[in-house]
Amino acid sequence: MYSLIETVKAHDLEPYRYLRHVFKELPRAQSLEEIEQLLPWHVDKEQINNGWAKKVDGV
Repeated sequence: MYSLIETVKAHDLEPYRYLRHVFKELPRAQSLEEIEQLLPWHVDKEQINNGWAKKVDGV
């Protein structure tokens, strides 16, 4: 888990937001390719880091 968090930080992602995204999307993944798209170097950094603020502010 520590290695994952450090990798997330190295890719300029906010760890809590990234993990929240992964835990939400992982159950929907049906193939290896879909799972690989959840890795820190494949996710949309803007969606993870900025998308959260829009949802929180928009509540």
